[in-house]
Amino acid sequence: MPIWDDADVSEGPDAASSAEGRVGAGFAAIAAGDWPGARDAFSAVLEVAEVPEAFFGLANALFWLGDLAGTITSCEKAYAGFRRRGDAMLAAGAALSLVGYNKGYLGNTAAARGWLSRAARIIENEVPELRKELLGAKDL
Repeated sequence: MPIWDDADVSEGPDAASSAEGRVGAGFAAIAAGDWPGARDAFSAVLEVAEVPEAFFGLANALFWLGDLAGTITSCEKAYAGFRRRGDAMLAAGAALSLVGYNKGYLGNTAAARGWLSRAARIIENEVPELRKELLGAKDL
């Protein structure tokens, strides 16, 4: 089942797969520029299951709502979830997002370099097709 369909979020044994399906509502809200709606949709998913895409979407919604601390926390949880699941491509994307948040908005170059190192290791060892993306972030 694709994680972007509109299955309902529900309690019970299939709650995690239902939650994954409901992530699409949050991304639809993001596409519409409805940041509070996106936050609420992703938060509803996360009440049922820890879905990395929901954490990543929540990070984006919170950024546009001005909650930088929540953005970083959610993005870090997304990164950890993607790594646990073995999704190197999305883990690298989350790590690169954390580079931008830490460097660009907090001025925390040390943290940005740490996330850049993580992204570089993932890209070099697991997703070399992303090298082009990494080259743009090397100027720390």
